[in-house]
Amino acid sequence: MNLLIRMVDVTEGREAASRPFLGRVPHLTPGQEQLRARRERFGFTCLTVLEPYMEAFAPVMRAVRED
Repeated sequence: MNLLIRMVDVTEGREAASRPFLGRVPHLTPGQEQLRARRERFGFTCLTVLEPYMEAFAPVMRAVRED
């Protein structure tokens, strides 16, 4: 399964950064917005990141590959 990642926001304050988006999916909490958890739960094996965010997302991909 493929997951399209439409935006990447590099921040030290994940909860504050995710708060504006929680209104779109009100049943989620900031702590639930974790890539590894999504991969485990839904079986995503392919991640697509839009070109403007590829560089910012690269450290995440390295961390996921180490799992």
